[in-house]
Amino acid sequence: MSAFFKINFFPLSLFFVLHTPLYAQDIQLIDSLSNALTNAKADTIRITLINDISWQYKYSDLKKSFDLAEKALQWSEKINYEKGISPSESTDAFDVW
Repeated sequence: MSAFFKINFFPLSLFFVLHTPLYAQDIQLIDSLSNALTNAKADTIRITLINDISWQYKYSDLKKSFDLAEKALQWSEKINYEKGISPSESTDAFDVW
């Protein structure tokens, strides 16, 4: 085995082993946020929850993350909810980058 492989294999394998359980936690959080979204009455709470769900999808499903952020942005602009605009734009920027 080459020295390069020996040096880089362990950190790389450790990354994959430790990174995998994080997605399971993200799925549980997304499920919780989605359940809260179905029960939310106020538009501002719904926008905040959509932004939170969008942010959670940023590593696992960029398209879904971007689509949700766009939805939250459009809804925020429609009702002039400035606290909903900034997180939407932030997630959009992250997704595009």
